[in-house]
Amino acid sequence: MFLPEIHQHSSVPTTLANKHTLAEPELSGFGEFRNLLNSKESCKVQIGIRLLYQMAQLFDGATEPIGGVVKRMIDGACEKSLGWTEALLQLFDFAKHPKLLATIPITHLIKAINVHPEAIISALAKLAEHVELHDEILFVISSLGLLGDNSSITRSEDVSVLVKLAEHTKFHSIIRPVIPSLVDLLKDGTSDMALTILSKLAKNIEVDDTILLVIPSLLDSLHHPVEKVRINAVSTLAELAEHTRFYGIIRPVIPSLVDLLEDQNWSIRREAVSALSKLVEHGEVDWFPLKDRNFWAQNEAFSVLSKLAERVELRDSIRPIVLLLVELLKNGDENVRSELAPSLTKIAKHVEFHDAIRPVISLLIQLVDDGSTTSRVRIVFISALLDLANYAELQDTIRPVVTSLINILKDRDSWVQVQEHAILALRRLAEHVELRNAIGLAVPSLVDLLRDHNSSNRHGVALALLELVEHAEFYDTIRPDVPSIVNLLISYLPRYQRIQHLSPTVDALLKLAGHVELYEAIRPAIEPLVDLLKKERISCRSKGVSALLELAKNVKLCETIRSIIPNLVNSLKDNEPKTRTSVASLLADLLSHADYCDIILQHKPPYSWLEHMHDSDADALGAFTAIFCFLVNNDYIHTGVVQAILDAKNALDNPKDSVRKCGAIVLLTMGTHGDSHPKAHFGFH
Repeated sequence: MFLPEIHQHSSVPTTLANKHTLAEPELSGFGEFRNLLNSKESCKVQIGIRLLYQMAQLFDGATEPIGGVVKRMIDGACEKSLGWTEALLQLFDFAKHPKLLATIPITHLIKAINVHPEAIISALAKLAEHVELHDEILFVISSLGLLGDNSSITRSEDVSVLVKLAEHTKFHSIIRPVIPSLVDLLKDGTSDMALTILSKLAKNIEVDDTILLVIPSLLDSLHHPVEKVRINAVSTLAELAEHTRFYGIIRPVIPSLVDLLEDQNWSIRREAVSALSKLVEHGEVDWFPLKDRNFWAQNEAFSVLSKLAERVELRDSIRPIVLLLVELLKNGDENVRSELAPSLTKIAKHVEFHDAIRPVISLLIQLVDDGSTTSRVRIVFISALLDLANYAELQDTIRPVVTSLINILKDRDSWVQVQEHAILALRRLAEHVELRNAIGLAVPSLVDLLRDHNSSNRHGVALALLELVEHAEFYDTIRPDVPSIVNLLISYLPRYQRIQHLSPTVDALLKLAGHVELYEAIRPAIEPLVDLLKKERISCRSKGVSALLELAKNVKLCETIRSIIPNLVNSLKDNEPKTRTSVASLLADLLSHADYCDIILQHKPPYSWLEHMHDSDADALGAFTAIFCFLVNNDYIHTGVVQAILDAKNALDNPKDSVRKCGAIVLLTMGTHGDSHPKAHFGFH
C-alpha cells in the first residue's frame, strides 16, 4: 500500500491555534488518522483526508506533518485507481489553508493525467483561484491537449477548467489556440460554457486577433437550422457587442440580427435584442452605418432603423440615432434624402420617438421651402409630412409647412408636379381641424391658381377648393368662386376617358349637391354628366348614371333632371349599344321615382318599350327587361305582350347566360300575374 504511515515531525511547534495546544504529533486521536489513511478502502481514506483538513484549520502545529502526508499522497496518485484519485483530489482543499498551499506539488499531477484526466482537470479548475499556484497550473495545463479528446465527458471537463482559467489573464496564452475549438462547440450546440469563456476572453485585448478570426464562423451560424446553435451564435455576438473594438466585423451582420427579431424562438429574439441594444448603448451610435458613403449601405441602415423601432426594448437605445437624421438631411445626396423620409414616417408610429423627430420635421419643412432642393426630393418630403400630420402630437411642429406650400403655389417657377403635390397636401391637411386656421391663409392663393396657365394645376386647385368648401371655416371665403370652379370642372369632363381621372371631378361636383344653397351652381353640370353616358368605357358611363341618380334626389334639381328626359328617351335609339344600356339603366332607376315616372312615360309610353325586348345587345336587353317588368308589375302594360313572351321563350335557348337570364325573368314575371291579372290577358299558361 502506497499511503505512508504518519510519523512524528521533529519541528512540530507547540503553539496552539485558537487556544488549542498540540504538544505532540501523537496527540490523542491524531494517530488514528494513520488507520484511515492506510486503509484499503478509498472511502475511509477520504474520511481521513477530511479530518486532516479540519485539524489543519484548528491546529497551526498540525500543518507541517499534514503537509508531508499531502505531498506523499500526491506523489503516488498516478498508481491508484479512480477511487483513490477522487480521494486524492480532496487534498486540494488544503490549498485553502495558506500554510499548506506551498506543500502541494501540483506539477506531480502530470503523472496522473493519462490515467485520470477528467479528475485532474477538475482539480486544476478548483486550484485556479489561487494566484500562488498559477505558475504550476500553467505548466500542467500546457501539457494537456485541451478539447482534443474524443470523449465528450473529457471535453466537458476541459471547458469547465477553461471557464475558471479564463478569469485570469495569465492563462489566456494557453487558451488562445483552442478558441476555434470553442467556437466549434458552439456551432455544434454541445457546450453553453464555451460562450462563457469567449465572453471572458473578450475583455482581454491580447486575444482579439484570435477572436476576430472566429467571428465570421459565428456569423454563419446565425441562420443554422438548429435553434441551439443559433442561440449560441447570437448570444456570443451579444457578449462581443459590449466591446467597441469588435464593431467593425459585427457591423455587416446587423441586418441578420434584425431578421432574428422575427425568429420563432423567444430566446433567439431576446438575444438579438440584447446584441442590438449593446451595439447602440456602448457604441455611441457610430456603429450604425447611417454615415456610410455607400448609398445602398445607408438605405439598408434606414430599413434596419425602422425595424429596430418596432422593438419596445430598443427604443430608448436608438433614440439618439434619430438625431443623426438631421445631419443626413442637410448633407445627404438626393437618393439618401429620398429614402430617409419614408423611414422617418415608420419611426413616427411610435410616440417615444416624437420628441426626437421634431427637429427632423422642422428641417424637412425648410427643405420643402428651399427652391434649391430638387423637385423629386421636395415631393418625397411633402408626402412624408402629410403622413406625419396624422399624429396629433406632431401637428404643431408641422403647421409651418402650410406656409411653405403656399410659397410653392405662388412660385410660378416651381415644377408643375411639385405644385400638384402642394395642392394635394393642402387638401389632406385640411382634414385635421387643428391645421385649418393655417390653411385658411392658403385659400386666396388657391383661388388665384384657378387662372393658372397650367391646366393640371387649375383642375387640382378646383378639386381642392371644393373639398375645402365642405368645412365651415372655409365656406364663406370660397362660396363666391363656386360657380367658376364648377364651370372649370365641367370643362374637364369631356377630356377624361379613364375613371381614375373622371371620378374625382364627378365626386367633387356631387359634394356640392349636399349644400342646398349651392344647387344653382351645380345645375350646369347636369348636361355634361348626361354626355358621360356616351363614353367608351363602361366605368365612365356607370359613373355618369350614378351621378345623375344622386342629383335626381335633390328636390331643387328635380326640374333640371326632368328637362333632360326627352334627350334621354331619344338616346334609347342610339346605334351604340353601350349608350342604350347606360340610358336604359338610368331611366329604369328614375321610373321608381314619382317625380320622374310620369314624364318618362309621357315621352315613352308603356307599350313602346316592348320594341326594345328584342334588342340584339345582351347588356341593353338586361336594362330593358328591368323596365318591362316594372311596367308589368305596376299595371302599365295590360295587353299585347304575346311577342314579348315568345321572345322570352326563344331567349331560353340563347347561348349567352345573360340573355337566357332575361328570358327567364320575363316568363317568371308574366307567370306570376297570368290570367288573374285584373287588367291583362296574357294568353300564357
